[in-house]
Amino acid sequence: MQISTLLSYAGGFKDAVEEIKQLESAGLDMVWVPEAYSFDAPSAMGYLAANTERVTIASGILPIYSRTPTLLAMTAAGIDYLSDGRCMLGLGASGPQVIEGFHGVPYEAPVGKMKEIVEICRMVWRRDRVPVRVQCVHKTIEDYFHCLKQAGFRLLPDVHELKITSDHVELDPEFFEPLLDLPLHLAFQIEKQ
Repeated sequence: MQISTLLSYAGGFKDAVEEIKQLESAGLDMVWVPEAYSFDAPSAMGYLAANTERVTIASGILPIYSRTPTLLAMTAAGIDYLSDGRCMLGLGASGPQVIEGFHGVPYEAPVGKMKEIVEICRMVWRRDRVPVRVQCVHKTIEDYFHCLKQAGFRLLPDVHELKITSDHVELDPEFFEPLLDLPLHLAFQIEKQ
C-alpha cells in the first residue's frame, strides 16, 4: 500500500511544499498536484521535483482540453526528467463548466479525446512519428483499454479511474447528479523505455 496526499494551496504554495518535504521524510509516497482556477499544475510539479527526493509527483488532473496532446507529453517528460522518474501524469476530462466556462473551448467527446491524447503522448514518448491507427469503438473505459491492448499498446502499471460517487451527489445534487458514474479522470504512471 502507498500513502498519498493532495497538495494544498491554503497556506501558500511554498509553505505547502515545505509540508510535503516533511511528509516525504515521514514516509509519504505520492503527492497529487491539482490544477484549479489559480495556478497551473506543471509549474508546481517542477518546483516539487526540485525540492523533494523520493515522492512520486502526480498531476491530479491536467485537463485534456486545455493543452495540445504533444504539449501534455512534453510536459510530463520534462517533469519526469527533472524528478529522476518520479512523475505520474494524471489526465482528465474535467467538465463543461471548467472547459467551456473558464478555458473557453468546446467540451466534446471526452472518451474519444482521451484516447487520441494517450495515443499521441505514447508516440511522443517513444519518439515515434508513425501514425497509430486503432479501429475500435469504445463505450466504456474497459472497452477503451481493450482497444489499446489490441492495437499493441502495453498498459502502464498504475491506471486509476476516478468517478463521481453518491457521496459527491449528497454534497451537491444539482452539480454532481448528471456526472454520477461517468469516467471523468484517468491517471497513468509514466514508464521510461
